[in-house]
Amino acid sequence: MLFDSRNPARRQAARTALGARARTIDVCSLHHRGTSSGGAANPAAHMTAALDQRRTADFHARLKQRLEKLGGVWLRISEFPFPYRSVLCIAGDAGGDDLERFKRTFGPAAVSGSAAAKTGEHAHRPGLDVEDRIARCYAAGTPMFSVESAPVFDTTRSPLLWQTSVDEFARWWRIRGQIELRVWKAGGVYRIQSESGFGGFRPAVELWRGNHAASLPLTAGEMTVEESGLAFVLERIRQPNGLASLNMADDIQLISTNLRTYEPYSGPLNK
Repeated sequence: MLFDSRNPARRQAARTALGARARTIDVCSLHHRGTSSGGAANPAAHMTAALDQRRTADFHARLKQRLEKLGGVWLRISEFPFPYRSVLCIAGDAGGDDLERFKRTFGPAAVSGSAAAKTGEHAHRPGLDVEDRIARCYAAGTPMFSVESAPVFDTTRSPLLWQTSVDEFARWWRIRGQIELRVWKAGGVYRIQSESGFGGFRPAVELWRGNHAASLPLTAGEMTVEESGLAFVLERIRQPNGLASLNMADDIQLISTNLRTYEPYSGPLNK
């Protein structure tokens, strides 16, 4: 049971739970000393999002560690439908409007990439830099936005990249937020129950043990999973708390993916 000891009613509920031999975690103890949900006093406006995001990521990391020490399980709904590991939202006829809706829906921390290939050691092959950035965002599970209506890039480096419209990803994001899970564990067997509809999507759930994760499709209603039958993979970049781990402040960047002609996006940066 999670409770906040700053709330008298929740403290009483925690004592009742302890009396019933339940295990409790005081979320107040997981915050850094000297911090609060309100953030630092009068921080610069451009630093607020980054500061809040770092605190959220740190809080989730400590919560996961405490939960696992108590024998609990860290199970979450992936940001992307099964079997995808990232998404590239393709600009539609709306152009800049699509980007603005993407930013409003997912926030600055959900966007990454480069507006143009940079000069340097790969100046003779500018598209290489962009493709590397796409591969890194893919590995990290970072949503991306393409300024090209028909992006061309090497998909062998990102075979499970979902290419879709902003509208479709936004629809998935709303449905994802409505999914409610109940999980029971008995030995190495998990019983997972979901009550929400999936709107035609196939959600994925991630079961984490330390830095290893197993991903599996979520079945509507109830499903039983044996841990011995799961393939856990060491995640060197992706984090157990998903997008909450990202820290990109409010520096919105775009991705130019026209790698066939290596023509970088030269339009304005929307920040």
